[in-house]
This record gives sequence, structure tokens and C-alpha cells, in this order.
Amino acid sequence: MNPSNLRYSATSTITCRMIKDLGMWVESSNGPTMHLLWAFEEVQAAIRKVAKSIDDLYSENQAVNLVPVLIGAMPFCSGLAMELERLTPGKWCIAPVFVSTYLDDGLVREPMVEFPSKFSESIDPNSPVVIIDDLLDTGTTMGHLVQEFKRGGFAEVTVCVLCLLYTSDAADE
Repeated sequence: MNPSNLRYSATSTITCRMIKDLGMWVESSNGPTMHLLWAFEEVQAAIRKVAKSIDDLYSENQAVNLVPVLIGAMPFCSGLAMELERLTPGKWCIAPVFVSTYLDDGLVREPMVEFPSKFSESIDPNSPVVIIDDLLDTGTTMGHLVQEFKRGGFAEVTVCVLCLLYTSDAADE
């Protein structure tokens, strides 16, 4: 799957890890070191910008389903959900899913999706879905989830990621 075929909002373009600041780990002769990419305030500003875009996109909808991919998306989703709730209170339904796409050796496999037992009680089946994840790599997970929700009857499915990480696998597909 080519990630460019998916509709998404993004705030950055490299592999990163959410801590107080956003940075990337770089291997050097002295071992791994953290290189600051964005300070905490910059991350928060980016989250506000993405939230505003989502709020504007769905301004006509009464409800919107936010579906974070666990566990990586939770720090991003919590900040995003708080900002969305500040912009338009009471509109956002949050229902996480568990997805496993990579084997222990890092190889991509067919995604395995697990919907928590109360998932269907947490979403509005007549509202759009925004799938939220920390990064988009090959597009395998997002492509699979988009199709799952479309098969489930959701007419509008959007992908929102914090980081884009294009690998050679993504470029080839």
C-alpha cells in the first residue's frame, strides 16, 4: 500500500519518540543519543494545528469517532483529544483498537486487529472515523484499518498520524 493514497494529517516526517520533547534516537560511536527535533511547546503547537484541521474538516458533523491504535498512539491521541474537546466539547467519541503488524524481527505481516469488547458501545456508527497513530511507515496497518472500517459500514474514514516514516517498502508498493 502506498501511504500517499491515504488521507492524513501529519506534524513531522521522521521516526521519533514522544517524551517531554520530541526527538529521534541516533546511533553514534558513543552509543544512542537523543537529538531534539521539536521542543515540547512546538509539539503542542503542532497538535493544536492538527486538532483545528480535524475540527474544521468535521464542523458539520454532530459526532466524530477517534480511534487510536494502541499503544503507540495514546500520547498523541490524548493531547489531540483534549484540544479537540476544547474546540468543540462533547463531539468526540474515543474507541481504541489494538493492532499488531510487525513480527519480533521487524518484518511486516498481515495486521491482526483486536477490537476491545466495548468498542461498539463507544463509537457512533453513523459518524466518520479518524484513525490515529503515532507513525505511518509502510501504510500496511493504516490500509488494513481503513478497509476494516469501510467493511464495517463507515462511509468516511480518515487517517491522522504524528510522524511519517517512509521506508523502501512503502516506496515500492
